[in-house]
Amino acid sequence: MSNTILREIKHPLTEVYKQEQIPIAEKLSIDIALELLFRPDFDVLRLAIMPDTICKIQFAKTLFQAILVTDIASPDRVKLGVERYATAQDEQGEYDCRLCPLAPYLEDLYQGVGLGENVKKEFPDEFIITHAGLQKCVRNEHLMLISDISHLLQDWETFVKWNFRLFKEIKTSSRKGFCDDPVEGWAQGQIGFLNHYILPLAKRSQTFFYKEFGDALVANGEMNLKLWTQHGIEATSIMTAAVDNDEAEDDVLLQLYELPSRSLSALAA
Repeated sequence: MSNTILREIKHPLTEVYKQEQIPIAEKLSIDIALELLFRPDFDVLRLAIMPDTICKIQFAKTLFQAILVTDIASPDRVKLGVERYATAQDEQGEYDCRLCPLAPYLEDLYQGVGLGENVKKEFPDEFIITHAGLQKCVRNEHLMLISDISHLLQDWETFVKWNFRLFKEIKTSSRKGFCDDPVEGWAQGQIGFLNHYILPLAKRSQTFFYKEFGDALVANGEMNLKLWTQHGIEATSIMTAAVDNDEAEDDVLLQLYELPSRSLSALAA
């Protein structure tokens, strides 16, 4: 269930995360991870990650930055991420406080790693928005965002495998009455997602990678866009029939994998 669905059905988690701007799933992930990390079983690991207060602050900032930004269903959050990137690339950029993704979560940030509220007074430099700090934040965010949607920037087989699995999840959610049936608009929706979110993200992320790797991300995304434009309607039909008939995933994936080669064979014939 998406964050929107969780809010709409008044899931019990909405009582834990009452503020509308809090992305429930992402914040829950952070809380679970920190609860696990602070168990006695992980004392040695925790000490290696956070040997002192400065390291605790920096770890918490990195964690919150990396996870919160993956709430890409929020247009406002995505827009602010793009603005942060633009400002980070401009040496003369102005650091508007609203660009800071951590501002609404400072209390949670302190508590999550076992620090008191006075830490901001004791280490004020760690909470000042600087150009170097903004660049680090943007880099962390983009590395995580690329990881979050990495199947779209790999080969066709990887792309359609995870596309099918997402389709199945949303179909299941639809059958439970949580959302609309994804079939209508799925084919066109992937084209829009690739054009308006994935490829701009891949191009921005080239800043943080070696040229060969960054270029490959963009090239793979463009190839998947081209192939999906050609085969997306048929792929959606295959996936729909597979879910409706409870077909084995391996059989479905084989059909999806073969779509580009089948077209080439038809042209050759």
